[in-house]
Order: sequence, then C-alpha cells, then structure tokens
Amino acid sequence: LEWRSTVAGTFKSRVTIGGIDVLGSPLEFSLSPGPPDLSRCELAGEGLKSCIAGTPAIFTLAFVDEFGNTSVPGGSFQFGMAFLKNEKESANNVRASLAAAEEAPFIGRWLADGTGTYEMAYHAQEAGAVRLHVWCDPKGSGERVAFPGSPFSLHVSAGEANTAVSV
Repeated sequence: LEWRSTVAGTFKSRVTIGGIDVLGSPLEFSLSPGPPDLSRCELAGEGLKSCIAGTPAIFTLAFVDEFGNTSVPGGSFQFGMAFLKNEKESANNVRASLAAAEEAPFIGRWLADGTGTYEMAYHAQEAGAVRLHVWCDPKGSGERVAFPGSPFSLHVSAGEANTAVSV
C-alpha cells in the first residue's frame, strides 16, 4: 500500500479481503509533518511592536509545514535578531543590512515539546525607533533568512531613571 496525506498524525488502516481482516489488520501508523515552510511562519507578540529599554520583551514564532501541520525545525536550525536604526531602505538594502547586522543577544526556548512554537526574549538598550530584524539560519551554515514581516518597526521607550548612570 502507498499512502499520501496532507495531514500529520496517528491513524488506523484496515485492510480486508471479502470483509475479513488480513493478517496484521487493523494497523496503527503515524505520519510526520514535513519540514517547516518558512514563508508560513507566524511571528506574534508585543515585542515585535514596542518595548521598554532594559526590560524583557517577548515574541513567538510558530512553525508549520506546507500543509499547515505543526512542524519543528531540525537540530542545526538557528535563530538571530538585530536592532538597526530606523531608516527607509529599498528591498536590496534590507537584505544587505540583514547580512551585515550585528546580532543582538536574546534568550530563546521551545514552548512545549512538539508544538512548533519558539519564544524569543530580548532587552533593548536604547530608546527610539528601530528596525527589528529577525532571521533564521536553516542549515547552521551562516546564511541569514529573514522571517515574514521582518524587519519590524519597533518603538523602544525609555526605561526608569537610574542614579548609577545619571549626571
């Protein structure tokens, strides 16, 4: 038997001849999702729009395959992000600035085993309008592939006054 499906999950298959199950029928089997379709990745959260300098900001990335099944990238998959001054750019300049951007530190984690949702938390340091670039390196080769919607227009508000650095 050959099986093709667009839906991942666990299924039962029953094979009969003349209404009688063949040996081993019914059989339970699992179909795994395909690799993530990066063009269908959804980024969400307040951390893509605004934050306060020095305080944690969070957003999530949800991965699905080409058929909408939850999908988790392989072990060599890497994430990255950067803050760049908010200047207007052409599409070519966005790609060039993404390639040259200095990576900003963040903490990332998968939310629950198998959900396909990754959470990124960061601390912006300077108040003002910036572009938040979010990318991945699907094969761990150093290639930066921008996620849909990236770069995001991010407004960073000033944090509380700090006596240690005030004059």
